[in-house]
Amino acid sequence: MKNKTKRVALAGVLSAAAVVLMSLGSVITALDMTAAFAAGFAVIIARIECDRVTAWSVYAAAGLLSFLLLPNKNTAIVFLCYGGIYPIIKEFCELIKIKPAMWAVKIVASNILLTLVVWLGMYFTVETDEPLGFVWWVYVLGNFIFLAYDIALTLIISKYYVLFKNRRIEKDKKHDRLRPRQKNDKRQGYFLRNKIRQQPLSRTERAHKPHIRLF
Repeated sequence: MKNKTKRVALAGVLSAAAVVLMSLGSVITALDMTAAFAAGFAVIIARIECDRVTAWSVYAAAGLLSFLLLPNKNTAIVFLCYGGIYPIIKEFCELIKIKPAMWAVKIVASNILLTLVVWLGMYFTVETDEPLGFVWWVYVLGNFIFLAYDIALTLIISKYYVLFKNRRIEKDKKHDRLRPRQKNDKRQGYFLRNKIRQQPLSRTERAHKPHIRLF
């Protein structure tokens, strides 16, 4: 119950943080794509700290709220079709052990997502902006952005584990070692057996029970 409450609370906080970031991009139009990609890190934190279900929940909640509430829909579209969904896709792509195949799948997925962004942008672009359109330079620039985003995700995930996740795991292990054992603790039997093993047999036991075995 405690873990479930923690997941729900963290998902709410991360979703709100992602919407706040995208609202800044909606107000400052020059930062709309940057804000959408930055909001994708909320999905990563949800995946690292909780599980895939929480990551999907943050992605869906932040994407839906930003699309409904923000006046500039470009930020929400980039988040829904690329910045927020790619961290989830990246995890599945990296299950492929062969690196050339892994990168091929990533590039194909990236171009499919980019096509969705361009297509939806043609219908929800604000009056002051022009739609990108299906032109070659959009895909060249999009693939450069994809490479930079993928590398940035890898570096940030590694750094997050070093600074936060691994330290917390070590702290929990240390706390577990210092925690007093209860009578019903499963490991209590192990310590008792070791204690028995250290006690030598008496002369009477050696004479009358030569077959005795200690576990």
